[in-house]
Amino acid sequence: MPESMRLPITMYFISMRRAGLSLHLLVVSVLLGGCATSEVTRQKTEPEAIVVLPEVRSAPVDEPAVGPVVPPVPNPPRVSLATLRTAAEAGDVQAQVNLGNCYNQGAGVELDPRQAFEWYEKAAKQNYAPAMVIVGAMYGAGRGVGLDYAQARQWLEAGADKLGPKAQGELGVLYVTGGIVGEPDLIAGGRWYEKSALGGDAIGMARLGTYYLNGGKGVPVDYEKALHWLRLAAERGVSMGESNLGWMYMRGLGTDRNYDEAFKWLRSAAEKGDVKAQGNLGWMYDNGHGTATDKVTARQWFQKAAEVGDLPSMSNFGNCYLNGTGGPRDYAQALHWIEPAAKAGNAGAQCNMARIYGEGLGVKTDKVAAFMWYRLAADQGDAGGIYGVGRCYKYGNGVAQDMTMAVALYQKAAAMGAVNAISALSRMYLKGDGVDKDVKKALEMALQAADLGSSFAEETLAMMYRDGEGVPKDPVKSAEWSAKAKGPH
Repeated sequence: MPESMRLPITMYFISMRRAGLSLHLLVVSVLLGGCATSEVTRQKTEPEAIVVLPEVRSAPVDEPAVGPVVPPVPNPPRVSLATLRTAAEAGDVQAQVNLGNCYNQGAGVELDPRQAFEWYEKAAKQNYAPAMVIVGAMYGAGRGVGLDYAQARQWLEAGADKLGPKAQGELGVLYVTGGIVGEPDLIAGGRWYEKSALGGDAIGMARLGTYYLNGGKGVPVDYEKALHWLRLAAERGVSMGESNLGWMYMRGLGTDRNYDEAFKWLRSAAEKGDVKAQGNLGWMYDNGHGTATDKVTARQWFQKAAEVGDLPSMSNFGNCYLNGTGGPRDYAQALHWIEPAAKAGNAGAQCNMARIYGEGLGVKTDKVAAFMWYRLAADQGDAGGIYGVGRCYKYGNGVAQDMTMAVALYQKAAAMGAVNAISALSRMYLKGDGVDKDVKKALEMALQAADLGSSFAEETLAMMYRDGEGVPKDPVKSAEWSAKAKGPH
Protein backbone atom coordinates (compact mmCIF):
# COMPACT_ATOMS: atom_id res chain seq x y z
CA MET A 1 0.00 0.00 0.00
CA PRO A 2 1.51 3.42 -0.91
CA GLU A 3 2.80 5.38 2.08
CA SER A 4 0.42 8.25 1.28
CA MET A 5 -2.48 5.90 1.96
CA ARG A 6 -1.28 4.93 5.44
CA LEU A 7 -2.86 6.89 8.26
CA PRO A 8 -1.01 7.14 11.58
CA ILE A 9 -2.60 4.88 14.19
CA THR A 10 -1.62 6.21 17.59
CA MET A 11 -4.57 6.14 19.99
CA TYR A 12 -7.76 4.20 20.36
CA PHE A 13 -10.61 5.48 22.46
CA ILE A 14 -14.23 4.58 22.71
CA SER A 15 -17.04 6.91 23.67
CA MET A 16 -20.68 5.91 23.73
CA ARG A 17 -23.91 6.05 25.70
CA ARG A 18 -24.92 3.27 28.01
CA ALA A 19 -27.91 3.58 30.34
CA GLY A 20 -28.00 7.30 29.60
CA LEU A 21 -24.45 7.87 30.83
CA SER A 22 -21.55 9.15 28.79
CA LEU A 23 -18.81 6.51 28.94
CA HIS A 24 -15.25 7.47 28.03
CA LEU A 25 -13.00 4.44 28.04
CA LEU A 26 -9.30 4.55 27.38
CA VAL A 27 -8.38 1.45 25.42
CA VAL A 28 -4.71 1.70 24.54
CA SER A 29 -2.10 4.00 23.10
CA VAL A 30 1.27 3.10 21.75
CA LEU A 31 2.48 6.66 22.13
CA LEU A 32 0.41 7.71 25.16
CA GLY A 33 2.26 9.79 27.73
CA GLY A 34 1.94 9.50 31.50
CA CYS A 35 -1.07 10.62 33.50
CA ALA A 36 -0.20 12.11 36.91
CA THR A 37 -2.14 11.13 39.98
CA SER A 38 -1.80 10.66 43.74
CA GLU A 39 -3.46 10.03 47.00
CA VAL A 40 -4.26 13.17 48.89
CA THR A 41 -4.21 14.49 52.27
CA ARG A 42 -7.10 16.29 53.74
CA GLN A 43 -6.45 19.00 56.24
CA LYS A 44 -8.43 21.80 57.76
CA THR A 45 -7.77 24.60 60.16
CA GLU A 46 -10.36 24.84 62.92
CA PRO A 47 -10.82 26.91 66.07
CA GLU A 48 -10.62 25.28 69.47
CA ALA A 49 -13.21 22.72 68.39
CA ILE A 50 -11.40 21.09 65.46
CA VAL A 51 -7.73 20.72 64.44
CA VAL A 52 -5.70 19.63 61.45
CA LEU A 53 -4.40 16.19 60.56
CA PRO A 54 -3.61 14.96 57.06
CA GLU A 55 -5.63 11.93 56.11
CA VAL A 56 -5.17 9.52 53.22
CA ARG A 57 -7.96 8.69 50.85
CA SER A 58 -7.45 5.34 49.22
CA ALA A 59 -8.35 5.15 45.56
CA PRO A 60 -7.19 3.41 42.41
CA VAL A 61 -5.16 5.27 39.84
CA ASP A 62 -6.98 8.33 38.56
CA GLU A 63 -7.11 8.54 34.79
CA PRO A 64 -8.36 11.60 32.92
CA ALA A 65 -11.50 11.36 30.87
CA VAL A 66 -10.41 11.45 27.27
CA GLY A 67 -12.22 11.77 24.00
CA PRO A 68 -12.53 11.52 20.86
CA VAL A 69 -14.77 8.86 19.30
CA VAL A 70 -12.90 5.66 18.52
CA PRO A 71 -10.68 5.26 16.62
CA PRO A 72 -9.66 8.77 15.54
CA VAL A 73 -8.90 9.62 11.95
CA PRO A 74 -6.22 12.34 12.26
CA ASN A 75 -6.78 13.58 8.71
CA PRO A 76 -9.18 12.57 5.96
CA PRO A 77 -7.67 9.81 3.78
CA ARG A 78 -5.82 11.15 0.76
CA VAL A 79 -7.15 8.24 -1.27
CA SER A 80 -10.56 7.34 -2.60
CA LEU A 81 -12.76 5.01 -0.64
CA ALA A 82 -12.61 2.58 -3.55
CA THR A 83 -8.80 2.50 -3.42
CA LEU A 84 -8.88 2.02 0.34
CA ARG A 85 -11.39 -0.82 0.00
CA THR A 86 -9.29 -2.51 -2.70
CA ALA A 87 -6.24 -2.47 -0.43
CA ALA A 88 -8.30 -3.70 2.52
CA GLU A 89 -9.76 -6.57 0.50
CA ALA A 90 -6.23 -7.47 -0.60
CA GLY A 91 -5.36 -8.00 3.07
CA ASP A 92 -3.53 -4.76 3.96
CA VAL A 93 -4.05 -4.50 7.70
CA GLN A 94 -3.72 -0.73 7.94
CA ALA A 95 -6.19 -0.29 5.11
CA GLN A 96 -8.57 -2.63 6.92
CA VAL A 97 -8.29 -0.58 10.11
CA ASN A 98 -8.73 2.69 8.21
CA LEU A 99 -11.77 1.35 6.41
CA GLY A 100 -13.11 0.24 9.79
CA ASN A 101 -12.52 3.78 11.02
CA CYS A 102 -14.62 5.15 8.17
CA TYR A 103 -17.55 2.89 9.03
CA ASN A 104 -17.13 3.47 12.76
CA GLN A 105 -17.29 7.24 12.33
CA GLY A 106 -19.45 7.58 9.24
CA ALA A 107 -16.58 9.20 7.35
CA GLY A 108 -17.43 9.05 3.64
CA VAL A 109 -19.83 6.16 4.22
CA GLU A 110 -22.96 5.58 6.24
CA LEU A 111 -22.21 4.97 9.91
CA ASP A 112 -22.15 1.19 10.39
CA PRO A 113 -20.46 -0.15 13.56
CA ARG A 114 -21.12 -3.75 12.45
CA GLN A 115 -19.11 -3.33 9.23
CA ALA A 116 -16.49 -1.41 11.19
CA PHE A 117 -16.09 -4.37 13.52
CA GLU A 118 -15.81 -6.82 10.59
CA TRP A 119 -12.91 -4.85 9.05
CA TYR A 120 -11.16 -4.45 12.39
CA GLU A 121 -11.56 -8.18 13.00
CA LYS A 122 -9.96 -9.02 9.65
CA ALA A 123 -6.86 -7.06 10.65
CA ALA A 124 -6.89 -8.47 14.17
CA LYS A 125 -6.95 -12.03 12.87
CA GLN A 126 -3.71 -11.21 11.03
CA ASN A 127 -2.20 -10.44 14.47
CA TYR A 128 -2.14 -6.68 13.84
CA ALA A 129 -1.90 -5.45 17.44
CA PRO A 130 -3.77 -2.11 17.13
CA ALA A 131 -6.68 -3.90 15.50
CA MET A 132 -6.64 -6.57 18.20
CA VAL A 133 -7.05 -3.86 20.80
CA ILE A 134 -9.92 -2.21 18.91
CA VAL A 135 -11.72 -5.53 18.52
CA GLY A 136 -11.37 -6.12 22.26
CA ALA A 137 -12.74 -2.66 22.97
CA MET A 138 -15.74 -3.21 20.72
CA TYR A 139 -16.54 -6.54 22.35
CA GLY A 140 -16.31 -4.84 25.73
CA ALA A 141 -18.60 -2.02 24.65
CA GLY A 142 -20.98 -4.12 22.61
CA ARG A 143 -20.44 -1.90 19.60
CA GLY A 144 -20.91 -3.56 16.23
CA VAL A 145 -20.91 -6.95 17.93
CA GLY A 146 -22.62 -8.59 20.90
CA LEU A 147 -21.31 -7.62 24.33
CA ASP A 148 -18.76 -10.26 25.39
CA TYR A 149 -16.33 -9.47 28.20
CA ALA A 150 -14.44 -12.74 27.81
CA GLN A 151 -13.71 -11.94 24.15
CA ALA A 152 -12.86 -8.36 25.14
CA ARG A 153 -10.26 -9.51 27.64
CA GLN A 154 -8.84 -12.08 25.26
CA TRP A 155 -8.28 -9.59 22.43
CA LEU A 156 -7.14 -6.73 24.67
CA GLU A 157 -4.60 -8.93 26.43
CA ALA A 158 -3.24 -10.33 23.17
CA GLY A 159 -2.93 -6.86 21.69
CA ALA A 160 -1.38 -5.34 24.80
CA ASP A 161 1.23 -8.10 24.97
CA LYS A 162 2.25 -7.37 21.39
CA LEU A 163 2.24 -3.59 21.87
CA GLY A 164 4.46 -3.71 24.95
CA PRO A 165 4.85 -2.05 28.36
CA LYS A 166 2.85 1.15 27.78
CA ALA A 167 -0.16 -0.72 26.44
CA GLN A 168 0.17 -3.28 29.24
CA GLY A 169 -0.06 -0.46 31.77
CA GLU A 170 -3.17 0.93 30.08
CA LEU A 171 -4.78 -2.50 30.22
CA GLY A 172 -3.97 -2.58 33.92
CA VAL A 173 -5.97 0.64 34.30
CA LEU A 174 -8.92 -0.96 32.52
CA TYR A 175 -8.87 -3.92 34.88
CA VAL A 176 -8.58 -1.72 37.97
CA THR A 177 -11.38 0.64 36.94
CA GLY A 178 -13.64 -1.87 35.18
CA GLY A 179 -15.75 -1.06 32.13
CA ILE A 180 -15.01 -2.78 28.84
CA VAL A 181 -13.37 -5.70 30.64
CA GLY A 182 -16.32 -6.18 32.99
CA GLU A 183 -16.25 -5.66 36.74
CA PRO A 184 -13.08 -4.18 38.28
CA ASP A 185 -10.42 -6.81 38.96
CA LEU A 186 -7.58 -5.39 41.05
CA ILE A 187 -5.58 -8.61 41.01
CA ALA A 188 -5.58 -8.77 37.21
CA GLY A 189 -4.85 -5.04 37.08
CA GLY A 190 -1.83 -5.54 39.31
CA ARG A 191 -0.47 -8.28 37.05
CA TRP A 192 -0.59 -5.93 34.05
CA TYR A 193 0.90 -3.05 36.03
CA GLU A 194 3.74 -5.37 37.00
CA LYS A 195 4.31 -6.41 33.38
CA SER A 196 4.44 -2.77 32.39
CA ALA A 197 6.81 -1.84 35.22
CA LEU A 198 9.15 -4.79 34.66
CA GLY A 199 9.16 -3.89 30.98
CA GLY A 200 10.69 -0.54 31.90
CA ASP A 201 7.72 1.79 31.57
CA ALA A 202 8.10 4.56 34.15
CA ILE A 203 4.37 5.27 34.31
CA GLY A 204 3.82 1.55 34.87
CA MET A 205 6.22 1.78 37.80
CA ALA A 206 4.23 4.67 39.27
CA ARG A 207 0.98 2.78 38.80
CA LEU A 208 2.35 -0.36 40.41
CA GLY A 209 3.69 1.63 43.36
CA THR A 210 0.34 3.37 43.81
CA TYR A 211 -1.39 -0.01 43.56
CA TYR A 212 0.66 -1.34 46.50
CA LEU A 213 0.24 1.93 48.41
CA ASN A 214 -3.57 1.75 48.26
CA GLY A 215 -4.26 -1.95 48.31
CA GLY A 216 -7.88 -2.91 47.85
CA LYS A 217 -10.13 -5.90 47.37
CA GLY A 218 -7.88 -8.96 47.51
CA VAL A 219 -4.74 -6.79 47.38
CA PRO A 220 -2.92 -6.13 50.68
CA VAL A 221 -1.17 -2.83 51.22
CA ASP A 222 2.59 -3.27 50.85
CA TYR A 223 4.51 -0.12 51.72
CA GLU A 224 7.89 -1.68 50.99
CA LYS A 225 6.94 -2.49 47.39
CA ALA A 226 5.11 0.81 47.04
CA LEU A 227 8.17 2.75 48.13
CA HIS A 228 10.42 0.76 45.77
CA TRP A 229 8.34 1.32 42.65
CA LEU A 230 7.34 4.89 43.42
CA ARG A 231 10.96 5.85 43.98
CA LEU A 232 11.95 4.34 40.61
CA ALA A 233 9.14 6.25 38.91
CA ALA A 234 9.96 9.50 40.74
CA GLU A 235 13.62 9.26 39.79
CA ARG A 236 12.46 9.03 36.16
CA GLY A 237 10.44 12.21 36.53
CA VAL A 238 6.91 10.74 36.60
CA SER A 239 4.77 13.15 38.61
CA MET A 240 2.47 10.37 39.84
CA GLY A 241 5.50 8.68 41.39
CA GLU A 242 6.85 11.92 42.81
CA SER A 243 3.52 12.85 44.34
CA ASN A 244 2.87 9.51 45.99
CA LEU A 245 6.47 9.13 47.12
CA GLY A 246 6.23 12.58 48.71
CA TRP A 247 3.00 11.49 50.40
CA MET A 248 4.71 8.41 51.86
CA TYR A 249 7.54 10.52 53.28
CA MET A 250 5.03 13.03 54.64
CA ARG A 251 3.09 10.33 56.46
CA GLY A 252 6.03 8.07 57.33
CA LEU A 253 4.55 5.12 55.45
CA GLY A 254 7.08 2.32 54.99
CA THR A 255 9.85 4.71 55.92
CA ASP A 256 10.71 7.26 58.58
CA ARG A 257 8.71 10.47 58.31
CA ASN A 258 10.88 12.90 56.37
CA TYR A 259 9.36 16.28 55.61
CA ASP A 260 12.40 17.46 53.65
CA GLU A 261 12.11 14.55 51.23
CA ALA A 262 8.34 14.93 51.12
CA PHE A 263 8.63 18.61 50.26
CA LYS A 264 11.19 17.95 47.53
CA TRP A 265 9.09 15.37 45.72
CA LEU A 266 5.77 17.12 46.21
CA ARG A 267 7.14 20.40 44.90
CA SER A 268 8.52 18.69 41.79
CA ALA A 269 5.17 17.01 41.10
CA ALA A 270 3.20 20.15 41.88
CA GLU A 271 5.25 22.24 39.48
CA LYS A 272 4.45 19.69 36.77
CA GLY A 273 0.76 20.22 37.41
CA ASP A 274 -0.08 17.25 39.65
CA VAL A 275 -3.21 18.49 41.40
CA LYS A 276 -2.99 16.29 44.50
CA ALA A 277 0.66 17.24 44.97
CA GLN A 278 -0.33 20.92 44.76
CA GLY A 279 -2.82 20.45 47.58
CA ASN A 280 -0.32 18.55 49.72
CA LEU A 281 2.38 21.12 49.03
CA GLY A 282 -0.03 23.79 50.24
CA TRP A 283 -0.47 21.82 53.45
CA MET A 284 3.31 21.70 53.96
CA TYR A 285 3.68 25.46 53.48
CA ASP A 286 0.68 26.03 55.75
CA ASN A 287 2.20 23.95 58.55
CA GLY A 288 5.89 24.71 57.99
CA HIS A 289 6.90 21.12 57.28
CA GLY A 290 9.98 20.72 55.10
CA THR A 291 10.02 24.45 54.50
CA ALA A 292 9.44 27.70 56.34
CA THR A 293 5.81 28.41 57.19
CA ASP A 294 4.37 30.55 54.41
CA LYS A 295 0.62 31.05 54.58
CA VAL A 296 0.52 33.15 51.40
CA THR A 297 2.23 30.47 49.32
CA ALA A 298 0.10 27.77 50.96
CA ARG A 299 -3.02 29.65 49.90
CA GLN A 300 -1.73 29.97 46.34
CA TRP A 301 -1.15 26.22 46.04
CA PHE A 302 -4.55 25.45 47.54
CA GLN A 303 -6.09 27.80 44.99
CA LYS A 304 -4.33 26.13 42.05
CA ALA A 305 -5.69 22.72 43.00
CA ALA A 306 -9.10 24.05 44.01
CA GLU A 307 -9.64 25.75 40.67
CA VAL A 308 -9.45 22.41 38.86
CA GLY A 309 -11.91 20.78 41.24
CA ASP A 310 -9.76 18.98 43.83
CA LEU A 311 -12.21 18.61 46.73
CA PRO A 312 -9.77 18.72 49.69
CA SER A 313 -8.09 21.78 48.19
CA MET A 314 -11.46 23.47 47.65
CA SER A 315 -12.11 22.98 51.36
CA ASN A 316 -8.64 24.21 52.31
CA PHE A 317 -8.79 27.24 50.02
CA GLY A 318 -12.20 28.10 51.42
CA ASN A 319 -10.75 27.68 54.89
CA CYS A 320 -8.15 30.31 54.04
CA TYR A 321 -11.00 32.74 53.33
CA LEU A 322 -12.76 31.59 56.50
CA ASN A 323 -9.76 32.38 58.72
CA GLY A 324 -8.14 35.15 56.69
CA THR A 325 -5.07 32.94 56.32
CA GLY A 326 -2.55 34.13 53.74
CA GLY A 327 -4.96 36.73 52.42
CA PRO A 328 -8.25 38.47 53.11
CA ARG A 329 -11.07 36.99 55.16
CA ASP A 330 -14.24 36.61 53.11
CA TYR A 331 -17.06 34.44 54.43
CA ALA A 332 -18.97 34.51 51.13
CA GLN A 333 -15.94 33.18 49.26
CA ALA A 334 -15.34 30.63 52.00
CA LEU A 335 -18.86 29.28 51.52
CA HIS A 336 -18.43 29.40 47.72
CA TRP A 337 -15.48 26.99 47.87
CA ILE A 338 -16.36 24.84 50.88
CA GLU A 339 -20.03 24.08 50.26
CA PRO A 340 -19.64 22.32 46.87
CA ALA A 341 -16.84 20.16 48.26
CA ALA A 342 -18.97 19.30 51.30
CA LYS A 343 -21.96 18.38 49.14
CA ALA A 344 -19.67 16.23 47.00
CA GLY A 345 -18.82 14.23 50.13
CA ASN A 346 -15.48 15.64 51.27
CA ALA A 347 -15.36 15.10 55.04
CA GLY A 348 -13.01 18.00 55.72
CA ALA A 349 -15.34 20.38 53.91
CA GLN A 350 -18.30 18.96 55.85
CA CYS A 351 -16.50 19.76 59.12
CA ASN A 352 -15.85 23.27 57.84
CA MET A 353 -19.54 23.66 56.96
CA ALA A 354 -20.35 22.58 60.52
CA ARG A 355 -18.09 25.31 61.81
CA ILE A 356 -19.65 27.91 59.51
CA TYR A 357 -23.15 27.15 60.77
CA GLY A 358 -22.09 26.51 64.36
CA GLU A 359 -20.39 29.91 64.63
CA GLY A 360 -22.62 31.81 62.22
CA LEU A 361 -19.78 32.78 59.89
CA GLY A 362 -21.50 34.64 57.07
CA VAL A 363 -24.72 32.70 57.66
CA LYS A 364 -27.37 32.61 60.38
CA THR A 365 -26.18 30.47 63.28
CA ASP A 366 -27.80 27.05 63.08
CA LYS A 367 -26.59 24.49 65.63
CA VAL A 368 -28.80 21.76 64.19
CA ALA A 369 -27.29 22.24 60.74
CA ALA A 370 -23.82 22.21 62.29
CA PHE A 371 -24.57 18.90 64.01
CA MET A 372 -25.88 17.48 60.70
CA TRP A 373 -22.68 18.40 58.85
CA TYR A 374 -20.47 16.93 61.57
CA ARG A 375 -22.53 13.75 61.51
CA LEU A 376 -22.13 13.44 57.72
CA ALA A 377 -18.36 13.58 58.17
CA ALA A 378 -18.47 11.18 61.12
CA ASP A 379 -20.55 8.70 59.13
CA GLN A 380 -17.60 8.46 56.72
CA GLY A 381 -15.31 7.54 59.61
CA ASP A 382 -13.68 10.97 59.67
CA ALA A 383 -11.93 11.61 62.99
CA GLY A 384 -12.65 15.34 62.89
CA GLY A 385 -16.32 14.67 62.24
CA ILE A 386 -16.49 12.14 65.08
CA TYR A 387 -14.91 14.66 67.44
CA GLY A 388 -17.28 17.37 66.22
CA VAL A 389 -20.33 15.20 66.91
CA GLY A 390 -18.90 14.42 70.34
CA ARG A 391 -18.51 18.13 71.05
CA CYS A 392 -22.11 18.75 70.05
CA TYR A 393 -23.19 16.11 72.56
CA LYS A 394 -20.93 17.57 75.24
CA TYR A 395 -22.42 21.05 74.99
CA GLY A 396 -25.90 20.16 73.73
CA ASN A 397 -25.37 21.97 70.44
CA GLY A 398 -28.03 20.92 67.94
CA VAL A 399 -28.74 17.73 69.89
CA ALA A 400 -29.68 16.77 73.44
CA GLN A 401 -26.70 16.97 75.81
CA ASP A 402 -25.22 13.54 76.53
CA MET A 403 -21.87 13.48 78.32
CA THR A 404 -21.52 9.70 78.10
CA MET A 405 -21.90 9.83 74.32
CA ALA A 406 -19.51 12.79 74.16
CA VAL A 407 -16.76 10.96 76.05
CA ALA A 408 -17.16 7.82 73.94
CA LEU A 409 -16.88 9.81 70.72
CA TYR A 410 -13.91 11.82 72.01
CA GLN A 411 -12.13 8.59 72.88
CA LYS A 412 -12.88 7.11 69.47
CA ALA A 413 -11.58 10.21 67.69
CA ALA A 414 -8.50 10.33 69.93
CA ALA A 415 -7.69 6.71 69.12
CA MET A 416 -7.77 7.73 65.44
CA GLY A 417 -5.25 10.50 66.12
CA ALA A 418 -7.54 13.55 66.22
CA VAL A 419 -5.44 16.14 68.02
CA ASN A 420 -8.36 18.16 69.35
CA ALA A 421 -9.97 15.05 70.81
CA ILE A 422 -6.72 14.19 72.59
CA SER A 423 -6.29 17.72 73.93
CA ALA A 424 -9.95 17.98 74.97
CA LEU A 425 -9.80 14.66 76.84
CA SER A 426 -6.63 15.80 78.58
CA ARG A 427 -8.45 18.83 79.97
CA MET A 428 -11.46 16.69 80.94
CA TYR A 429 -9.23 14.24 82.88
CA LEU A 430 -7.54 17.18 84.55
CA LYS A 431 -10.86 18.67 85.68
CA GLY A 432 -12.83 15.47 86.15
CA ASP A 433 -15.26 16.78 83.59
CA GLY A 434 -17.48 13.88 82.49
CA VAL A 435 -14.76 11.40 83.47
CA ASP A 436 -13.03 10.40 86.69
CA LYS A 437 -10.24 12.85 87.46
CA ASP A 438 -6.87 11.39 86.45
CA VAL A 439 -3.98 13.86 86.41
CA LYS A 440 -1.51 11.22 85.20
CA LYS A 441 -3.63 10.53 82.11
CA ALA A 442 -4.21 14.27 81.70
CA LEU A 443 -0.47 14.92 81.59
CA GLU A 444 0.18 12.05 79.22
CA MET A 445 -2.48 13.19 76.74
CA ALA A 446 -1.55 16.87 77.02
CA LEU A 447 2.06 16.11 76.15
CA GLN A 448 0.93 13.94 73.23
CA ALA A 449 -1.32 16.67 71.82
CA ALA A 450 1.23 19.42 72.45
CA ASP A 451 3.80 17.43 70.52
CA LEU A 452 1.34 17.47 67.61
CA GLY A 453 1.05 21.26 67.80
CA SER A 454 -2.13 21.76 69.88
CA SER A 455 -2.17 25.18 71.52
CA PHE A 456 -5.09 24.01 73.69
CA ALA A 457 -2.90 21.22 75.09
CA GLU A 458 -0.08 23.71 75.66
CA GLU A 459 -2.49 25.83 77.71
CA THR A 460 -3.40 22.74 79.72
CA LEU A 461 0.27 22.08 80.46
CA ALA A 462 0.74 25.71 81.51
CA MET A 463 -2.17 25.29 83.95
CA MET A 464 -0.74 22.05 85.34
CA TYR A 465 2.68 23.56 86.02
CA ARG A 466 1.09 26.71 87.42
CA ASP A 467 -1.09 24.78 89.87
CA GLY A 468 1.23 21.83 90.49
CA GLU A 469 -1.32 19.27 89.32
CA GLY A 470 0.29 16.03 88.14
CA VAL A 471 3.66 17.82 88.03
CA PRO A 472 5.74 19.85 90.49
CA LYS A 473 4.62 23.48 90.58
CA ASP A 474 6.95 25.41 88.28
CA PRO A 475 6.11 29.02 87.29
CA VAL A 476 8.93 29.10 84.74
CA LYS A 477 7.71 26.03 82.86
CA SER A 478 4.17 27.30 83.14
CA ALA A 479 5.21 30.56 81.47
CA GLU A 480 7.09 28.64 78.76
CA TRP A 481 4.05 26.54 77.89
CA SER A 482 1.82 29.60 77.96
CA ALA A 483 4.14 31.40 75.53
CA LYS A 484 4.11 28.38 73.22
CA ALA A 485 0.32 28.34 73.28
CA LYS A 486 0.20 31.99 72.21
CA GLY A 487 2.92 31.59 69.55
CA PRO A 488 2.56 30.62 65.92
CA HIS A 489 1.39 27.11 65.04
